[in-house]
Amino acid sequence: MALIYGQIDSLKQIRNRLDSKGIDRFNSLNDFDAFLENYESEKTAIYEFYEKELDTEIFLLEDDIKYNNAFIDKTKDEGRRVLKEKIDKQLCIVDKYKEVESESLFRKTLVWLLSRYIDAKITRITIKDKLKLSNSIKKIERQVEKDKQLLDEYISNKSIEVARRSSDKIEKIAFIRNVVLDLKPFIAGAIGENLVVNEIKKLSDDYVLINDYSLRFNPPIYNRKKNDRIFSIQIDHLLISKAGIFILETKNWSRKSIQSLDMRSPIEQVRRCGYALYVLLNSGNSGSNIKLGSHHWGRRDIPVRSVVVMINEKPNEEFMHVKVKLLNELNGYVEFFDPIFSDSEFDEISKGVIDLYNSEYRNQRINT
Repeated sequence: MALIYGQIDSLKQIRNRLDSKGIDRFNSLNDFDAFLENYESEKTAIYEFYEKELDTEIFLLEDDIKYNNAFIDKTKDEGRRVLKEKIDKQLCIVDKYKEVESESLFRKTLVWLLSRYIDAKITRITIKDKLKLSNSIKKIERQVEKDKQLLDEYISNKSIEVARRSSDKIEKIAFIRNVVLDLKPFIAGAIGENLVVNEIKKLSDDYVLINDYSLRFNPPIYNRKKNDRIFSIQIDHLLISKAGIFILETKNWSRKSIQSLDMRSPIEQVRRCGYALYVLLNSGNSGSNIKLGSHHWGRRDIPVRSVVVMINEKPNEEFMHVKVKLLNELNGYVEFFDPIFSDSEFDEISKGVIDLYNSEYRNQRINT
């Protein structure tokens, strides 16, 4: 299996964007399609969750009101029973004196005074017990009234209440959906680049693939054909083989995108990258210290071939210095070229190219 280095650039950009937005729910590229496909059902599930939650609260409120009303009625009945016992006890005292027949004025006066006293005492007991009863159930009555008001509000405005409760989570997944929709070009790119990586993995270990290969040039490389200077290159995949180096630019485009004049052609980009990398590796000043075995005919170069890998569709035209291949044509094209480097030279080239990659990566980390 081919050796793979580095993470594909689209995945890095997707992860950085998600991290900057505080989104951590996605663990694979398939998760994005699943999220978009299930978005409406997830919204519905959130609404239904809070609808059930409110129904449960309504049920519990009704149960609490019923229980508290029953408790109040029971407390009142018990209070009336206790008060009646107290009154009956006081009336028994008067009745005992009335049972004794006497014509004595003193006795009659005493019974009359006792009756007045007992009546007053019963009045005091009644007032005291009723006040005590009222105080003991007042808090519960207030709670019942509060629960009734809340219950009426929930029942009258049920849909509004459910919408209020579910709004934060629904707004959150709507926000996530907008971020994912904005990321669709990167997701499509990541899917395509991931397919390329999986295809290259099918090759033997005589191949080394470096994802997201980027270099900056100081001084910049002069491009005679365009009469400009190349300051940096960024390559989706750089494939090292015993036949040379392949620059792979991946495009997961539809037929419509290929035909659209608004889509920037990848041909010139990959051609410039190929030219700059060829100059760098074969100028003798690459900083990679790549040393190849000599040949009696002269200096040996490292071939650099540029390929645009199309995942689904490709144009019918041919382009100068750049091959356009479908994904299922890629490995056949790469393996078509005969090896020109020995095992040791392949290792030398791989090490030099990887050292350049690691050096650039370290510089980027220092600068950021």
